[in-house]
Amino acid sequence: MVDLFPTQIVWHLAPKMSNDHYGDYIKQLDGALETVWHDTLCIHIASDASAPTKGALQALLVALVFQGGTRIANIVVAGGHAMAPNAELMVLEMSIATTLAVGCSTLVCFMDSIVAMNTLVDPSPHSGQGSSLAACMALWNWFSGDQHRILHLWHVPSKEEWKIHHDTQILLCPSCRTSFDFAWAAKEVEYQKEWHKAFADPGNWGRGFLKLVGLNRKPLKPMSMKGGA
Repeated sequence: MVDLFPTQIVWHLAPKMSNDHYGDYIKQLDGALETVWHDTLCIHIASDASAPTKGALQALLVALVFQGGTRIANIVVAGGHAMAPNAELMVLEMSIATTLAVGCSTLVCFMDSIVAMNTLVDPSPHSGQGSSLAACMALWNWFSGDQHRILHLWHVPSKEEWKIHHDTQILLCPSCRTSFDFAWAAKEVEYQKEWHKAFADPGNWGRGFLKLVGLNRKPLKPMSMKGGA
């Protein structure tokens, strides 16, 4: 892709925070957003992902898609089991596919994953190659339709909590909602296990303790759910 369309793909990588040019880069980032915000022929994307590495939890993919100053799409989906760079690449490819279906002359992507930026148009074997190939196919057709079409990939340092990219980070949290009752029940089970463990020692029973046996002829354990026992 880079060999075929060398002038139509532009990477913008942030220098290290200790670099003297870091502040200038953030100003360029602000300027880029200001420019695309007033260009209705340009579509810009802010994307991010959260990738848990424990248990059966899935990665969460989030992207905001804008045409000029108007938000035209929100992408909030489960991404299956994936490491963070693969999840970032996955949501970037999905948002680009959504964007190109709408149509535009310039596409600008803001993301905090350098790995996703570098592998987006890399068709060689690597983890997440399926997302890269899908992106390459979509961009091939788009670039081929007009040599003036251009893709800008902007790296957003996550510590900056920068504007529309920070909005995607906020969406990553409330998208996985937990009700108060569910959280309370989970804590109650946790405390009840500790209670049962302590209650196994007769020294913790107290003088007025009444030993009861259940239908299964096993001693009843204290509980607080469903009225307690």
